[in-house]
Amino acid sequence: MRFLAGLPIRLERLGIALPDGQLERLERLCEQMTADPLYPSVSKISEPEEIAEKHILDSLAPLAFDLPCWRGLRRLADLGTGGGFPAVPLAIRFPEAEVWAVDAKGKAVDFVARMKEGLDLANLRPRLGRAEDLGREKGVREGFDLVVCRALASVRVLLEYCLPLVRPGGHALLYKGPSLDTELAEAAKAMQVLGVRRDEIAVHTLVPPALPFERGYVLIAKHRPTPDGYPRRNGVPSAKPL
Repeated sequence: MRFLAGLPIRLERLGIALPDGQLERLERLCEQMTADPLYPSVSKISEPEEIAEKHILDSLAPLAFDLPCWRGLRRLADLGTGGGFPAVPLAIRFPEAEVWAVDAKGKAVDFVARMKEGLDLANLRPRLGRAEDLGREKGVREGFDLVVCRALASVRVLLEYCLPLVRPGGHALLYKGPSLDTELAEAAKAMQVLGVRRDEIAVHTLVPPALPFERGYVLIAKHRPTPDGYPRRNGVPSAKPL
């Protein structure tokens, strides 16, 4: 394997086991995306080791935790998917789940659509759109078991993006960096407005050598419907965070 030769030992150290054939499919993803002429427009990562670490391993790393969001997963959305991460690796890992790869940029969605076709990922659904619009769309609002988001905005902004899409009883999982204490403190008002108690939020952390970099994962359990006024109109959650 050109890209993922070192991935099995890294996953093993995290306690992550991939079903038969999935490692090979992930290798095919790496080969296909780096050969695609659109790839430089969605990612600046080019070295095989970096692709393995920052695209594939980073996408799958939270599977190291026995989180309730992984159980019975049937419908997942990745907001701000960019080049398809973590959406595409998660679609490979959970072939029984419908996985939406959502982005506001047409080029990113076109790229993910090409990965879907090349890998024959029937469960992957590239979708052009903004979180604020999808959160008000009938049939989409509160329609997902799990909404994930990687490095898109602060926690208080992501709560307004993600929670309107999560069904009551489902979860949001935010891939974050270090220094989460500050972000969580700033998100206190957003939690109150959107109906989330502090004890419904759990933080899990991976640090070197488990990962080459530090990751914090914020897991939010949603137990009650999101108030009708949220998300606010396009651009407001980021311009005027709760």
